[in-house]
Amino acid sequence: MHGLVVYTWEKYLRERYGEQFLSWYRDSMGQPQDNQPLIEHIYLDEEVVRGVMLASQAQGVSVDQLLREYGRYFITNITTNHRCAYLLDSVTSGRDLLLKMGEAHAQMHRASEMVTPPLFRYEKAPDDPLAFFLIYQNGRTLCSLLYGAIEGAAERYGETVQIEELACMKQGAEACVLKVRFFPGKRSGLQDPEANRKRKRQRELAEMVLQVLPEDPQQALMLYDLLAIMRRGQHELLQASTLRPSALLIALQQLQAAGLVASTGLNSNEPLDRRRYWRVPAAPHLR
Repeated sequence: MHGLVVYTWEKYLRERYGEQFLSWYRDSMGQPQDNQPLIEHIYLDEEVVRGVMLASQAQGVSVDQLLREYGRYFITNITTNHRCAYLLDSVTSGRDLLLKMGEAHAQMHRASEMVTPPLFRYEKAPDDPLAFFLIYQNGRTLCSLLYGAIEGAAERYGETVQIEELACMKQGAEACVLKVRFFPGKRSGLQDPEANRKRKRQRELAEMVLQVLPEDPQQALMLYDLLAIMRRGQHELLQASTLRPSALLIALQQLQAAGLVASTGLNSNEPLDRRRYWRVPAAPHLR
């Protein structure tokens, strides 16, 4: 399970049930109180499932309800909004976000075989131009989380969504099949002009990083090597004197969340300034 999921799961527990519950949860899971999950680590699925079961029993809430709430939270919380900005800012609707998520999950696995996000596919609904079928087949059977993520996608873009469950693995089906319809609505508060300008500049920086990074892992660059190359690049959108290591690191992290950049920091305690980064070729159908 990707570290972003584990990190935001504990963040959800803190915001939903309070700091005291999170402290009890960490004790019960055998985790040090001062040791937060690391976003760039991969965790065992079994441990995550055990944590969900533990929280469900402690709060008297069904696993399905808990996962659905968390799925919605995952899409809308500030951490995902920041880490996945390169992906989230490339679309303007819940429908497009789901389609892009399917591509991004495949690309993340392409970046590292250790990353095994859920894979799903889509089919158009022949009788309804607003609808499509989402087909999810995964041994984790976390379809309730996916259900909540769909609701979160609609919430993020100020839309409403109608979800019809046609088949479920928990009931013996080979795959979960959802018929999904998004309906336009009032856009959310993501339209702040200054915030949009900052996100646009950050995305432009990320695009420049992709141009500079090598594809060959043997030629991977450390943060300050990349910084030096970009400062010499004389790109018209780049003010070299104002390019900070922190902004460059954010761009690298957001590209990693999209599966477009890989690093030696995955599942390691390597210092940030010693990690090496390289570009991951896009899958043929995404080029």
